[in-house]
Amino acid sequence: MRDAGRLMEEYIQSHPFFEYYRIVDIETYTVYELKDGKLIPYKDKCYNIWNRDYACQNCISRLAVNENRQIIKLDMVDDKVFLVESMPLPDAGATLALELIRDATDSLLVNDVNQKGNRALAEMIQRLNHLATHDSYTGLYNKHFIEHELQRQTIEWKETEPLVIVLLDIDRFKLINDTYGHLMGDQVILTLADKMKECTGQNNGWAGRVGGDEFIMVFRSMDIKEVNLLIEEFRKMVLGIEFRFLDQSCNISISIGSAGYGPNVGDWKSLYALADQAMYTNKQQQETCHIS
Repeated sequence: MRDAGRLMEEYIQSHPFFEYYRIVDIETYTVYELKDGKLIPYKDKCYNIWNRDYACQNCISRLAVNENRQIIKLDMVDDKVFLVESMPLPDAGATLALELIRDATDSLLVNDVNQKGNRALAEMIQRLNHLATHDSYTGLYNKHFIEHELQRQTIEWKETEPLVIVLLDIDRFKLINDTYGHLMGDQVILTLADKMKECTGQNNGWAGRVGGDEFIMVFRSMDIKEVNLLIEEFRKMVLGIEFRFLDQSCNISISIGSAGYGPNVGDWKSLYALADQAMYTNKQQQETCHIS
């Protein structure tokens, strides 16, 4: 941490524009400030400082470290707008980021008697932060969020808190588009996304769109056996949906693969690979049954 303190002093001198300077450990969410040439840890985690009880969904310090680049965002606390710049500190530690923060309220807000300007800007910041973590078409979490959140959850995993992921994709989706048209395919995507939101929302989980017709559901309060029972019911429910567009109708099937995290799994990529292999096996079995 000695190198981190030295680097922080250098940034304070070279970036006088900012008002607050702190170092964040993205694995523990510990925050350090520089006092009398020494780095002193805060008693609160970094997300507590932003009046949150959990890590930010669009944590730019985690993103800055993982992608080794500087990132800037706007955030809001107690009706104040803050400009936050985060940059990795690889020379000081693989998990450390330097955050430079400035109160930008006066320079950004347009106040009127009813504070409409404040509310409008707050809503804009919320929309921007939402777009940073969500797929714009389905409203599910996007691939960027999925990867960073799985990394965080596997690092923080405890044996008493199960972590199970489910990968799924739509069987023969290209054939659906080619046969019924892309508008029918869009309806299938959106309906499936809504059903996944409903399923995960009722079972302490969340859902994301990996890309195209491939999706993920993540569950934090159910073990692998419970999740497998749940997703089998989910599969049956999807099979029973009749999709209609104009005078056409169709049904779909989905391939599903699940995997639970544990001490022998490794990192989030290993967990993802297990679920992906299970999904691939399931797809092969379904295609064999379909052909026969």
